[in-house]
Amino acid sequence: MKIRYVVALLLLASCSKEVENNELLPVITEPTVTQPIPQLNYYVSQSGSILNSGKSADQPWSLDKANEFTFSPGDTINLVGTLYGSLMLTESGTEDSVITITGGKINSGNKSGITLYNNSNITIRNVELQGSGEMSINLENSGIRLWSDDGNRHANFIFEKIIAKGYSRSGIESGLAMSPTVLWESEEASMSYAGGFDHVLVNQCQTDSNGYAGINMAGSWPGRQNKDIIIRNSVAFSNRGIKGYDPHSGHGIFLTNVVGGKIDSCEAAYNGWENGSGNIGIWTASAVDVTIQNSKSYRNISITNGDGGGFDIDGGSWNCTMQYNYSYENDGAGYLIYEYGNPNGMKDHIVRYNISHNDGRKGTHYGGITVGGDAPITNLRIYNNTVMMDRGSAIRFVGGQLLGVYDVKNNVLIGTQSSYLGKTPANNVLKDPNLNLQYIPLQNSPVIDLATEISGLLPALDFYGKPIVGKRDIGAVEY
Repeated sequence: MKIRYVVALLLLASCSKEVENNELLPVITEPTVTQPIPQLNYYVSQSGSILNSGKSADQPWSLDKANEFTFSPGDTINLVGTLYGSLMLTESGTEDSVITITGGKINSGNKSGITLYNNSNITIRNVELQGSGEMSINLENSGIRLWSDDGNRHANFIFEKIIAKGYSRSGIESGLAMSPTVLWESEEASMSYAGGFDHVLVNQCQTDSNGYAGINMAGSWPGRQNKDIIIRNSVAFSNRGIKGYDPHSGHGIFLTNVVGGKIDSCEAAYNGWENGSGNIGIWTASAVDVTIQNSKSYRNISITNGDGGGFDIDGGSWNCTMQYNYSYENDGAGYLIYEYGNPNGMKDHIVRYNISHNDGRKGTHYGGITVGGDAPITNLRIYNNTVMMDRGSAIRFVGGQLLGVYDVKNNVLIGTQSSYLGKTPANNVLKDPNLNLQYIPLQNSPVIDLATEISGLLPALDFYGKPIVGKRDIGAVEY
């Protein structure tokens, strides 16, 4: 079960880079012709030199030179071959002329591979990042580290086709500090913090063998500073967990401290295999309007009795949805909805058209869907899911209060123990639903055409994307 979530990020040391001062131009009142911003290619390689021009592959710079240089909007930094060290960027592009980092591999040891500090309009694409593989509570390196401590908004980042592994913290990560000298001050300060990240896309990325998480897009707990964060078509495998890390580690994909976000078409498996504790394959917390969909999370592991689950909407979240996901053979719950006492409270969630198969491998204290916590959850709707458990409950209540609406309708709920259905369940199938191995109803199945229609809350497609025509079936898959 989830315990109090604390974003445990270490203050970056020496995050300043000398930046040229640009004097303000006088105001021009006559019509002028706008000149295009020059877009230059720079090349960086292990064999590069500070004496080279950096403007061709046969005259590359070293990483040291790239770290000293001030890049301009529209510039492209081409990494050539394998480099040893790390790259820090403090400059920003513009919306029309981003700064791009592309190609090559960085072996950064115990340092972060690429750090973006207080900047905007940056794209990183087709880069491989390799850490040392050392996991420690005292080591906070990540493959890509997006960081801000200036209290301003920073926008427009794309991380695409990245491979990041062997980092103690995360393969790809964002985080916020209250100031350059204060990491975290108080709940109130974090909740009122004006800075944050807007419009971040993580796409087609692969993260594995990291410590805390594969992908961890965060701000400052328990605030919701970031906006419009999308993680899609990405995988997080075998992220290890960190021995002694409090309160939890060994996650796959974690999206938190956000208003407006999506995890779409992602996959998480075998996370937490070494020191996982309180860990989840794919999850969100301290979030508003986040959707987790079309994703798969399986065989995630906790070395303790806590979690190792598939998917989770956790403390401090409002109006979030899990839909069209597949969870199987996780140590913990397939789908967890849990409030531990986050000061934002927990309300208005939907769990629909998901499949859970034989989750709760660690014991029957987890169901395929598990609900509850140490503080109230208000308004939870569980519709048209298919949960198949060879032991334990399809839906398990683990304490706390369920306030307002607790609606359980149109689900296939198979387990060896009874499910927690609340006071007004409807049209749930609790015995053999007669499905095939793909969870599709067979002829004469008791689920066909018998679902209750719920206006405005049920989608037009089933789990496999099949249009629902006529009467709706019970469960996640149409006949």
